Amino acid sequence: MELYNKYRQLKALFEQMDGAIIAYSGGVDSTLVLKAGLDVIPRRIIPVMIFSDAQPLVQWQRASAVAHHLGTRLFCLHLDPLSLPQVQANNNRRCYFCKKLIFENLRKLAHLLNIRNILEGTNADDLRRYRPGKDCLIELNVRSPLVETNWSSPQIRKMLELLHIPNWNTPSQSCLITRIPYGQKPTAQRMWRVEQAEEYIRSLGIEVVRVRDHDQLARIEILRDDFNKFFHYQIYSEINTNLKKIGYSYVTVDLQPYHPW
Repeated sequence: MELYNKYRQLKALFEQMDGAIIAYSGGVDSTLVLKAGLDVIPRRIIPVMIFSDAQPLVQWQRASAVAHHLGTRLFCLHLDPLSLPQVQANNNRRCYFCKKLIFENLRKLAHLLNIRNILEGTNADDLRRYRPGKDCLIELNVRSPLVETNWSSPQIRKMLELLHIPNWNTPSQSCLITRIPYGQKPTAQRMWRVEQAEEYIRSLGIEVVRVRDHDQLARIEILRDDFNKFFHYQIYSEINTNLKKIGYSYVTVDLQPYHPW
């Protein structure tokens, strides 16, 4: 009952809007925002996904499938964050400049469509984490409905399950540039290599994986529960062979299990 009350509060925000552009990733957070908006003002909700070398193709495919399930059309905006010198510098403020590029372009789109509201999926738990991209949300007047109505990550997933949204338990994705250590130059080739490596490992049944690209070395991070599966000889032997085929000279696994946060 508490979650349904929170969901009514979330929908109430849209009752005060005449339309909104939603920065949509296909993840659980922006999906709940999109669902609430479609429930209230379906003809004035425009979900827009950013497509770039920094976003894995599987993320676009999953987002398109969820948007179709919700009965809406997903729009795509092509951007090139790798063209920004501040992103190429790849320091701990990189995310700010990438987000600024995204939301400046969404603001231009909103102006063309005569829409005042731009929304995104930051939730209440995210406020406790280091996310430099949050600064540009304030600067560009981008609203975070899940923060305004105080949703935690577990509550979001549970609400999507109750609403029968198919991605409620889908592992989170993140920008591929996060796989490159600070100070190293992110390139389209490195993004491609990481994407191929992670997609291959997922095809073996290890759904949650991050491949950290240390130039010639791939450092694989997986959940603790997947260690036994990974260290089966046939699995890690195939991973070693295939990751070397796509350009890595050395393939390692991090003995510290992956933690989403």
